[in-house]
Amino acid sequence: MLDVGQGTAVLVRTRSHVLLYDAGPAYASGSSAGAQVVVPLLRGEGIGRLDHLMVSHEDADHAGGVADVAAAVAVAARSTGAPAGHALLGPAASNWPPCAAGQQWEWDGVRFTVLYPLAEQVQQAAIASNARSCVLRVDTAAHSLLLTGDIGVAQVRALIDRLPAEALRADVLVVPHHGSGTSSGAAWLEAVRPSAAVFQLGYANRYRHPAAEVWERYGRAGILRYRTDETGAVTMATAPTGYALSMFRQAQPRYWRARPPAPR
Repeated sequence: MLDVGQGTAVLVRTRSHVLLYDAGPAYASGSSAGAQVVVPLLRGEGIGRLDHLMVSHEDADHAGGVADVAAAVAVAARSTGAPAGHALLGPAASNWPPCAAGQQWEWDGVRFTVLYPLAEQVQQAAIASNARSCVLRVDTAAHSLLLTGDIGVAQVRALIDRLPAEALRADVLVVPHHGSGTSSGAAWLEAVRPSAAVFQLGYANRYRHPAAEVWERYGRAGILRYRTDETGAVTMATAPTGYALSMFRQAQPRYWRARPPAPR
């Protein structure tokens, strides 16, 4: 769960496959988090190919880095909730299949399942972009991660009403919409019951994410809270015996940057 400022980018690696979920924001300078954060990480890890690039929706803080990532590494498969042909999807914008509930595949014993949107909702420009966010669940044999884009209260309610409880339970949750007040209600936390939640957001962001009541709601539920503006990237490493979360700033301390207590 990368530190891309006010935006989302999550790299998922199995033994022999790689998926990137969102590519971070575009910058006013003309560059992007894709070029300045995601691509350097991929190169540092020796990754020259993405097996799947999933862009949850077309908002610039999620899709702004797509073109730079796609220009730097090979992309085997793509999917998105954005309307086909959207400019932020890059030169291959017309070649993006939709993500839709029910899609599922397995790599190296790790199962990937798309929970949302429904087939009739995906890529429909008449539906608000956040409401079309691809929701992706990643399951090992023992542990799970839930990626939620910018879904809001109506989409959360639809997921709770449609899916059995076990389909939403997750060990680690990337918090919907960066912790805005439009999601993460009590019913959602009761449905997912994460042990830990990661808020991907920018330092002193103009939206004032996370909303105070949302941040406090996670805390009252006993959920360990991580925020990338304070910790840098958060890494979840899984093993048959358990999983561990590590934080970049705690693992790589430097005297010129603060390391607030984490998790909270």
